[in-house]
Amino acid sequence: MALAAAATQAAPKSQAAGTQSAPQKPFCQASKKGWRLVGSVQPAISATPAAIGPFTLTASGGYIRRYVLETILSGGAGGVLSPDAPWNLFSLVTCSEPNNNPIVNLTGFNLYLASVYSGFSAGADPRADPDYSVLNGNINMWPYLPIEHDPTGLGALSDLSSSSGYQLYLLPNPDTTVWATLPSPLPTAQVNVYADFWTLPDRNDGQGNAQTIVPPRAGTICMYNQILNIVLSAGGGNQEMQLNRMGNQIKTVGMVTRTSGLRADGPFPNPVRIEWDDVILAGTSPQVLRKKMWELSISQAPRPVGCHFLFFNDGIERNVGGNGASSWLATVTDTRFALSGQFAAATSPTLDYIINDVSRAPLGSVERTTVGPSGPGYHPAIPATQGAS
Repeated sequence: MALAAAATQAAPKSQAAGTQSAPQKPFCQASKKGWRLVGSVQPAISATPAAIGPFTLTASGGYIRRYVLETILSGGAGGVLSPDAPWNLFSLVTCSEPNNNPIVNLTGFNLYLASVYSGFSAGADPRADPDYSVLNGNINMWPYLPIEHDPTGLGALSDLSSSSGYQLYLLPNPDTTVWATLPSPLPTAQVNVYADFWTLPDRNDGQGNAQTIVPPRAGTICMYNQILNIVLSAGGGNQEMQLNRMGNQIKTVGMVTRTSGLRADGPFPNPVRIEWDDVILAGTSPQVLRKKMWELSISQAPRPVGCHFLFFNDGIERNVGGNGASSWLATVTDTRFALSGQFAAATSPTLDYIINDVSRAPLGSVERTTVGPSGPGYHPAIPATQGAS
């Protein structure tokens, strides 16, 4: 009897012990996406324009996904744009954290390429925007500064403080750089900065279910930087150009070749060889490399001449921007990443590198310089929810 009573009393406890609470709702379901105007400036259009900023952007009150630069030039008449225009309106665009650490530091044209090839949106190419226009000396365009890594919110940055906001710096190009033939009169410019952000979720939803209130792996920062005007041999021949920005994980590497300052495919090596320490990542013709660009990039618009990209951010998807960090290219400070091959002879040939890499938090000097057991480069732990590729 005593044993039966004990069993009867124990049954409810056993049943309770087996009951599982609902899983915590992920951040991208708990939060909502919002838009708001966070800054507005009027850049000068002239032969000697002044720099703007850095100026503080109004806090969104959530987590930043990207900043969109609504750029409207009006009141002009006539004129002929230069080959990199209208995207080269700015010689430099820099977005920095409140502590002045730059997140995006690119020319206006390279920012346009980042918009096209970052995999942020399904309509990646700003030239395909229904409101985009370059007509009669006037310009309507919406380049953006990519920040988050993927649709889960990975890499979205906290923007909750009204006293220490993100900083934006704009350096306009001279009007003769933007236009081959100047409009008359020159247009006036207005740049409105919009924050595309995640709202701050409550800890519990309306049914009392727990919610994740911060993005995955909070503190992981997506950065865009550039190395400009690397001089190539005018006589061509076999050359090697190393990328000297190592120590993080790389998402994309862009290469822009020019002759006498104008974009051109000619100086790009054929065949092309790209090495990651002693691993050959590409040993192919430029045409095959461009085929891979076309297959992996969301944008199907014509490729800008002189521009080639390598993607390491297709995650578990079949195009760039896919969920998952496991496809990012691991490096340490002494990793050798090199572009080499047979370069053609050209007039004043140069190479620009555009680098989209990832600063993982926390990331100390030991991690940046230690070669892990699974190959060249550091390999941080990838949560199981990230998937594999």
